Amino acid sequence: MLYDRVYECWDAFDCAGAEGCPREDFLRILFSDSNSSEWQTLDLLLQSGFKKVLDSTNYPFLQEARAPFAYRAPCLDLDSGSVYLFALETPAYLKPDSQSAISAYLNPGAYRCQLDRSGAIKIIAEDWLAIKNTSRAWVYVQKHSSSLRIDRELRVMQINGAWKIVVYLCQLDI
Repeated sequence: MLYDRVYECWDAFDCAGAEGCPREDFLRILFSDSNSSEWQTLDLLLQSGFKKVLDSTNYPFLQEARAPFAYRAPCLDLDSGSVYLFALETPAYLKPDSQSAISAYLNPGAYRCQLDRSGAIKIIAEDWLAIKNTSRAWVYVQKHSSSLRIDRELRVMQINGAWKIVVYLCQLDI
């Protein structure tokens, strides 16, 4: 499902750049280790779903005819200030500490977060989020169990009748 070259993070590896990373290098660098966190990121991207988007990007490495759209993941239509929990029975703690009592186990879904003064989702003690559970009480979940963990964008396009991954790009806040 990978195209011959994949547009990848510009800061990550020698193969990154406008010309794309050759498929073999992309797989060797990011996915050769079965314990690589990239496998978990890819799984979350697939779980998040895809959204059809107009894509008129001129990818220098892509010479074949293609449709003017792509399917992009993640596709989480969240309100600003919300996160998505993916796992079944995500533990929600009474305090931002894994030794704290567990208040409930939350189901997958969107949850409203506590915000900082700028309106951004507030990160507590580097790895915790305060979210409102289904009974509207504030509880704490670890950041890595939420959609904030996804730091990549995946784009799939139909090229010569076959679906191909063309983009696997970092989402950097610069």
